[in-house]
Amino acid sequence: MNILYLHGVSSFGGSTKSLLELYTQLKLLGVQGTALCPKGYSQKALLDAGMKTYSCMGVSQFDNTLYSHYKGLRWIILLRELVYLLPTICALLKIKLQKNHFDIIHANEITLLPIATIAKKLFKCPLIVHVRSVQRGDAKDRRTKWLFNFLKKKADAIVAIDETVKGSLPQYLTIQVIHNGINLPENIPAKSLVAGNELPKVGIVGMLLRLKGIYEYLEAARILIQEKQIKAQFVVVGENARSSKGLMAWVYKKLGFSDDIMGDMLAYIKQHQLENYFTVKGFVKDVRSIYSDLDILCFPSYLNAAGRPVFEAALYGIPSIVAISDPKSDTIIDNETGLCIKSACAASLANAIDALVTNPDERMRLGINAQKQAFLHFDIKANAKKMVTIYNNVLGAPPLS
Repeated sequence: MNILYLHGVSSFGGSTKSLLELYTQLKLLGVQGTALCPKGYSQKALLDAGMKTYSCMGVSQFDNTLYSHYKGLRWIILLRELVYLLPTICALLKIKLQKNHFDIIHANEITLLPIATIAKKLFKCPLIVHVRSVQRGDAKDRRTKWLFNFLKKKADAIVAIDETVKGSLPQYLTIQVIHNGINLPENIPAKSLVAGNELPKVGIVGMLLRLKGIYEYLEAARILIQEKQIKAQFVVVGENARSSKGLMAWVYKKLGFSDDIMGDMLAYIKQHQLENYFTVKGFVKDVRSIYSDLDILCFPSYLNAAGRPVFEAALYGIPSIVAISDPKSDTIIDNETGLCIKSACAASLANAIDALVTNPDERMRLGINAQKQAFLHFDIKANAKKMVTIYNNVLGAPPLS
């Protein structure tokens, strides 16, 4: 079975890692993958995973997600996507001219829907749309209504990564939930309480983006250490989503579309004399090595969802603190598998961290529950089989034995 994956992200973030983990298992089930993606880290990672890759300067997208839909100055970003449109179409034509045959087009995010429909027509095969971000299902504007009607008309199958994402889509759409996953070692050592002379380690993992709540995380750490005299070691794993240097970086920053978060973070740590309590690790390709050394994960994002680091941490028995207003039981259960705060608020985050840092037994209880839940939903081998079943269904092929 030959699949053309459309992937719109150049950085090595959550959607790239999720596609990599999925494809690692799909290969074992007879899937051959080709990817069209932007030049950058993601192309190399997909190539290393065994995919044939084609790249262009940027894969054209249309963003109508809850957090980053076009409004105000953000409409300017649409101009960039229009610039990317011709190179993306040229890349698809190149793939076509090289006599590639595909059974299915798999768009790795709903933002790729417009270009995915072009690919569907060009290669004359079914389209599967993966929805990874919280949508604006209840919005009444024409743009949103058009997008979801277009999705219903053009997609042969729609896959959401969890119940939160599914719930943000209109009810008239037929949606199947397949959770992300991670390839785990056979034996994960049980998480033990930190020794009495060690500080609990509180981490934030992922691309450094304002929407991930990194500034709130920094302020929460300051509140705990300087105002509450609660001691912990704070760990940051990640790098800026895009370069902070060059003309385009300057333009993005002036328009408020980008920040030098790494620079801001290091300056904040120095300004408030927090150097002894922070460890900044930068980019780590395989974050599995990180979780075994953490005690608490923070995900105080503005996305109103539990992101990939939450279930990664859970698989290692680490509870998370997540900014989410309506958590679903498949990702996090408040006071059972972690703690939920209503929004990305530094004071609320500080209180939640305080509650877990000062109560190791509760931390352990939540971590054990989180791990049980994670094994139930985020087994990548089982989830890859579910994806192949969807592939077979749209092709009218028999299911896996």
